[in-house]
Amino acid sequence: MSLGSIIRKNLVQDAVYWGNPTNKGSGGQTFSAPVAIKCRWEDKNQLFNTGGERLVISSRALVYVDRDVDEQGKLWLGLLADLSEAQKADPDLLEGAAPSIKKFEKIPVLHSTTEFVKVAWLTPLLT
Repeated sequence: MSLGSIIRKNLVQDAVYWGNPTNKGSGGQTFSAPVAIKCRWEDKNQLFNTGGERLVISSRALVYVDRDVDEQGKLWLGLLADLSEAQKADPDLLEGAAPSIKKFEKIPVLHSTTEFVKVAWLTPLLT
């Protein structure tokens, strides 16, 4: 069994993902229709660097996901079936709102060029 398949077997939590974020021009965003995904969601505060500009950001959760996701897309821990049609259309209607994906990385699995660990860092909650 490869390391990649072991990681995929441990993605046992259900989440909803809204991708393809597009600026509405009025300060908000629109997204593609939500999809159910498998993940491992770790609620924890963590600092990470967004890239070469040396900007350090605080993250509220680290989420291992089963697919590529878009930065500024949204993730919500739960079942797609539990959402109303309005919440499916606008993830900002969720209580606590679905957090935005601040950073996404694909990390190659050792000794493989085709398997990746996929990780999303989520924005902190605003209080």
